[in-house]
Amino acid sequence: MEPVGLAVGLVGLFSTCMDVVQRFDSYRTAGRDSRQLDAQLNATMHLFEKWGEGVGIGNGELSDDHHPDLDNPRTWQKTTWALRGKLKQTSHVQALASLVSDLYNVVSPDTASTSPKALTRNPSFKDLSINPSEQPYAVDIRELLRKIEEEMEAEKIRDLHLWLGAPPPNDVFNDSNDKRVQETCEWMLHRNEFIEWQKPSSSSKLLWIKGPAGFGKTVLCARIVQELERTAQEPVAYFFLSSRYDGRDDPFSAIRAWLTMMIQRSPAARDIVTKTRLSQHEPLASQATILRAFRELIGSVPGCILVLDGLDECTRMTNTDTKSVSHFLQELRIAITNTTTKILISSRGDPVIQQGISDFTGYSEYTIIPDDVGPDLMAYSSELVKAKLPNKDEPTRASIAQKMKTRSEGQFQWVKLQEGSLRKGRSRK
Repeated sequence: MEPVGLAVGLVGLFSTCMDVVQRFDSYRTAGRDSRQLDAQLNATMHLFEKWGEGVGIGNGELSDDHHPDLDNPRTWQKTTWALRGKLKQTSHVQALASLVSDLYNVVSPDTASTSPKALTRNPSFKDLSINPSEQPYAVDIRELLRKIEEEMEAEKIRDLHLWLGAPPPNDVFNDSNDKRVQETCEWMLHRNEFIEWQKPSSSSKLLWIKGPAGFGKTVLCARIVQELERTAQEPVAYFFLSSRYDGRDDPFSAIRAWLTMMIQRSPAARDIVTKTRLSQHEPLASQATILRAFRELIGSVPGCILVLDGLDECTRMTNTDTKSVSHFLQELRIAITNTTTKILISSRGDPVIQQGISDFTGYSEYTIIPDDVGPDLMAYSSELVKAKLPNKDEPTRASIAQKMKTRSEGQFQWVKLQEGSLRKGRSRK
């Protein structure tokens, strides 16, 4: 590579490094450790800029009178050796600080000339890949920058998670899919109400799937989410509200959870929430801030698909304050108006929920009846009986399973409760 090309490639590297540092500098967290890292980062940025000026790099341009060592390939062999150890560092700030220190050692600004004249060419980091086989230093430096950017992004997401204040992740979704009998819960995917809800639309839609307690709504909802994640092109987020986990005392936890999942799955969503985060100084986003971020996100990211299971298990079902279910549904309706968002809610047929969602644009509902879940109940009963009574012949097991299914009246929970009697080698008459 020609000397000028080598030096110009370095300017691309320098500009890229500064861009990485400045983008991280624009995103700060408020913890004690973060403040210490901020101080180190500020010092690193200052030294990095001074180094660039000292060797003839300024404002993204390389001067005619730049440091002669920038044109020497051996300079970058030394830098490569120094960088290899940095790739194992866990702190991006420490890695950058080490890189700057090495640059001072390899190319000292003290030996550079003065009065630089800018080249007419604006260099690019792409110059580093003109001939990778001749520039091994470029590969290592690029790897360091990639690692730094990945760590920056991971730290940003961790801070956003804390700020959003979503309940800790629970195992309802995974547990429901694990315990679902194969080939069950497929029936809902073929119902007209679900098919219509799935279709593209220029306005928002809400589908409420309701049914009595014990009818397997959560397992069904988990299967629906699984299918949506497999087929939908748009981002999908879900929250399973359960009496066994945190979040049931505040329905707005669903929005916090949706946002938390969306920033992991959509770069556009992450950018929007980050912008809101940077405009706030609160360590934990308030309900008003969460709603503002949510409205902006679903207004900017078309076709978001949001699923909420177990809304009826919220402890604030009959409350009338700002954290009540009725207020949550009101704010949700306002937020999705004039968007293409799709929402699916699964719960018991509670009148508070009925009243709250009946005014939604594109509202539809489906009521689960025993005939819907009959085949699934038979499959579930048969598997349970087979597991608990392996020594019985097939006709006997089939007869027991049929009796359990008939007596259950659509309730999977009732069948599950018979497990104890099956362990004793008998079934309830």
